[in-house]
Amino acid sequence: HIFVESPMMYEKLRPFYKNISIAFGVDTDLFQPREEKKVFDVFFPATYSPWKRQNLFSQATEGLKAVSCGTIQPDGINLFLECERRGVYALSGLMPTKAVSLLYNMSKVGVITSWHGSERSALEILSSGLPLVITKDNELVISLVKDHAIIVEPNPDDIRKGIELALKQKTNERKWVIENYSHKIYA
Repeated sequence: HIFVESPMMYEKLRPFYKNISIAFGVDTDLFQPREEKKVFDVFFPATYSPWKRQNLFSQATEGLKAVSCGTIQPDGINLFLECERRGVYALSGLMPTKAVSLLYNMSKVGVITSWHGSERSALEILSSGLPLVITKDNELVISLVKDHAIIVEPNPDDIRKGIELALKQKTNERKWVIENYSHKIYA
């Protein structure tokens, strides 16, 4: 039996395999809305690396209270430094999942600017009750969340417009995540 994490890969491989399933989800008990003071406007959890494109995040969030966290990859130190230079609260290192959950709950919007990956982060953001802004060139995340996110062009202006729209929305996609990607379903 073959297990894949994304609907896009499932559709590509399904014609070739009889026993294929999607096995992917998020711990909806840990990642859930909690009563925390909203300290940050926007949060991007991702390792600092060029394919995550924190440069787009830091440019799009100038003037906002933005936070990012993750490990710094050998090719990502300049992205970390750019986040700091542009006023993003840039946290580095391995973050305990409870700390990441707390950061979601201290934020108003979750953003993913990477062109690939961050599928689990997208589900964590939605499970935590936050609106999600993603760039349209991240096909894996889009195949996972479909229309449960604000999808924007991968440039700072459009990302900023998506964030501004999300800050005005009172959406909560948690129920959808529980019904489709809860750890009780995939575990």
